[in-house]
Amino acid sequence: MLLFAIYLTFAHIYINITKTEGGFFIGYNHKLGLEKALVAGYRGLNLDVCNCNGVLQFCHNVCDLGERMPNEVFTNTLQFLNDYPSEVIVLLFQASQDQGPIVWDDLYAEMNNVDGFTDMIYVHQYGNEWPLMSDLVQQNKRIIVFYFNGGTCTSGMSACPTGFNYFFNYAAETQFESASIADLENYEYSCEVTRGPQDDALPAAFFVVNNFVTPPDPEAAKITNSKTFLSNRLTNCANLNKQRPNFVYLDFWSEGVTSQLVQFANTQFAEQSRTS
Repeated sequence: MLLFAIYLTFAHIYINITKTEGGFFIGYNHKLGLEKALVAGYRGLNLDVCNCNGVLQFCHNVCDLGERMPNEVFTNTLQFLNDYPSEVIVLLFQASQDQGPIVWDDLYAEMNNVDGFTDMIYVHQYGNEWPLMSDLVQQNKRIIVFYFNGGTCTSGMSACPTGFNYFFNYAAETQFESASIADLENYEYSCEVTRGPQDDALPAAFFVVNNFVTPPDPEAAKITNSKTFLSNRLTNCANLNKQRPNFVYLDFWSEGVTSQLVQFANTQFAEQSRTS
């Protein structure tokens, strides 16, 4: 079954700080790093971009604390894609408000320093239909890039680097500030769309469901990333917004069964599409 990108669900992890591999014991929101998450089936990475004295880092508003360097992340991501030639990855970059300014051309330059990386970026034209996943694989355009939360481009926001897409031109996102599991289970609150396209823009092609509590809590993640909790949450958010979730954001990816559930949901949707 050939599926458009907008019909698939991507398990998406927000990279803050990792404990076990990063050696940090406060402020972390994953136990293991992004490279292992990719192997485990996660296909979306959300990374905060910081400008630390003129050097770009992926950090969470504090320079040199649990940071990852772009060259290493892009090199390892490209290696994963070369090892798994049928996979597609979504990269979502958030400009740090505390560690700026962020110029997206500088991040693109970091990508360009990794031989072959920018060649794999899919270039989308606003207003066009999103491609089939099989087309992305066949054309070897298997990296989809989004950005948000500010940042600038050297030639103006209408001339950002090739393949960089402003996320909220395309996506509607649920509430991202839930302090407890009870907040997440209050679907009228937690499934409400709080960010998305402007009223006069095209409707959102993608629907984002946030599935984590703030501050990060590994014990809560054991529940929120479980099959029953996540299935109920995705179903209720989909019904309330009348849109199938495409991105599921979570903390502590190594807890629970999120990637397996998402893969099952995609397979099930493909089967239903084939017989309908």
